[in-house]
Amino acid sequence: MRFFPVKNQNAKISSSFGNRINPFTGLVQFHNALDIAVPVGTEIFSPLSGLVLKTGETQALGKFVYTISGDYKFLFGHLSKILVKTGDSVSKDKPIALSGRSGKVTGSHVHFAVYYKNQPINPLSGAIPGETTNPFFLFIPLIILYTILKRK
Repeated sequence: MRFFPVKNQNAKISSSFGNRINPFTGLVQFHNALDIAVPVGTEIFSPLSGLVLKTGETQALGKFVYTISGDYKFLFGHLSKILVKTGDSVSKDKPIALSGRSGKVTGSHVHFAVYYKNQPINPLSGAIPGETTNPFFLFIPLIILYTILKRK
């Protein structure tokens, strides 16, 4: 399952999930979220219906919203305005916040982290830790390569 909290079609991923060079330290560091570059004030949506666990503000993350939906938890950071409060219900159709530049940032974006059973997962792939891939799909690249080589 893929997750994305922005409906703005001009949104661009400015920092991916996984190892990256930290823009403040210059060191390689694991980034357990997506940074999605959007203008300040862009509406942010919960990808699933659920509840707001916590809202607040930290020096690094700025204004943030933390929600839960079953085994999934979602963290949205660097917001300009929070539209919900702890205990509120959230849905996919109602904005929960507006993007911003709060906290430690290099530009306007939303920091979007997804956790499944408290383990960070890539929001774009939705791969769940510990789940195995269907072995059939492992052979697809080999089948494609075989087909290409056979034509030559």
